[in-house]
Parts: sequence; structure tokens; C-alpha cells
Amino acid sequence: RCMCCGGSPDDGLVIHVDHIKSRKTHPELALTEDNLQVLCEVCNHGKGNWDSTDWRPVDNPEMDNDLAHIRAIMQS
Repeated sequence: RCMCCGGSPDDGLVIHVDHIKSRKTHPELALTEDNLQVLCEVCNHGKGNWDSTDWRPVDNPEMDNDLAHIRAIMQS
């Protein structure tokens, strides 16, 4: 699910891994898990490089599943 709007592929959305702090301004954080969040394509493109909003929920067990998915993508 998109951490911003809550949409999912079931809603016809494409899911992206977003860099909270952009790779352009913070290249050293490009593969740091704490700098990654799951957003849909629409929210990710709307956020842009200038916005560092962290949409991740605090203490949300579903976030563990999202982080596991991000780890799997990074390892492939």
C-alpha cells in the first residue's frame, strides 16, 4: 500500500520505492532502509525531489512487511 494515499495495486496503482531524502541531494542515503518508503507512482511523482515528507506510519506492524519487500527488491 502507498504510505501516503493508502492505494494499492488492487486499485490499479503502480507501487514505487521512494527515497524520503532524494538521491540527488543525499546520494549517500540511496540504499539506506531508513530513507525508503513505499508510495504509489502518482504520490511519488507528486512528491518530487524537493519534498522530504516521511509518510511512514510510526509503530505500524504493516510497515515490517513493506520493509521486507523493499529488502527483497534491493537484494535482487
